[in-house]
Amino acid sequence: MNVNLKKEVCGPCKKFVNIGQPILECEICNIAIHTKCYKVAKFCHINGCWTCDKCAHEIEPRYNPFSTIQGYFASDKFYDDHDTYDDNILQQASVILNNCKKYNINDFAEALKTINHAHNDQPTATPQAPQLSSLFLNIDGHASNFDQFLTEIKRLDHNFSIIGLAETNTDASLKQLYNIPNYNSYYQNPIENKHKGSGVALYVHNSLNVTVEESLSDTTPDIES
Repeated sequence: MNVNLKKEVCGPCKKFVNIGQPILECEICNIAIHTKCYKVAKFCHINGCWTCDKCAHEIEPRYNPFSTIQGYFASDKFYDDHDTYDDNILQQASVILNNCKKYNINDFAEALKTINHAHNDQPTATPQAPQLSSLFLNIDGHASNFDQFLTEIKRLDHNFSIIGLAETNTDASLKQLYNIPNYNSYYQNPIENKHKGSGVALYVHNSLNVTVEESLSDTTPDIES
């Protein structure tokens, strides 16, 4: 018998974590607590991982609904139908979302300059594919925020190919009031009788040809497109 074996102690209740007891483990630092103590310990679920309070403050929250797919594809359970999804596509999407960076407006402008210079410095003899870029923003109402948005994209000094705006709170009949120079706009009416938190718009640069697919353009209580 190893008399020097030390049991792990649950921080919140100060009691030993015994074999067979339900536990919750921080997936960053591996500290373990009793599952029933998770609220007192302020354990939380961030980016698809359970973390202790200390580690939670060191993690940058990010949106990635694909972060948990690795375990799914590693499963050998007969009832897990792996053919339902394209493993490579979902993993690529997960990597892209994990590598997203947060910028303030000044850093974002500098990052765009770097991209523009790299594209423009390519040898002219080399055929260049069109540089497609997109910007999406929840604008939270055209009436109060559209003018500020115009000022901010002017500071970026970059012609995005496509600009998507959500929660415009604006009917399609009023789209001429909200122009972006050198862009064509396409609006979807907000959900009926919903005066806030609805309405989507798409601005496409004049250099691109656009065809509206009516079968995909719709407004329902669940989705706006």
